[in-house]
Amino acid sequence: MGQQEANSLVEKANALHNAGSKLEAAPLYMEAVRAFPAYGTFALVAGDSYLEGGKYDEAVDAYRTCLADMPDHDQAWLGLGKALLKVGKHEEAREAYGHANVAF
Repeated sequence: MGQQEANSLVEKANALHNAGSKLEAAPLYMEAVRAFPAYGTFALVAGDSYLEGGKYDEAVDAYRTCLADMPDHDQAWLGLGKALLKVGKHEEAREAYGHANVAF
């Protein structure tokens, strides 16, 4: 797999996402990231979609995937913190929030 396949996956995911089917789009975004790791920001989109859809464990995984390539991504740290709170991992959530450079 490579960039061409990732582009196709992102195109399909975008169509689903834009039609309001965010939970259906999220796994396609993650597959695109696995196919072409340079598309790591799509893991953030997947994480946000999972979080919004109540799939918190999947959100945690997606945010961590994003952060593996972009460890300074404030939005991913914030999303990770929210998802960790939802699964009851309060100390890890606090640590994630500590990495996010955002004002509350």
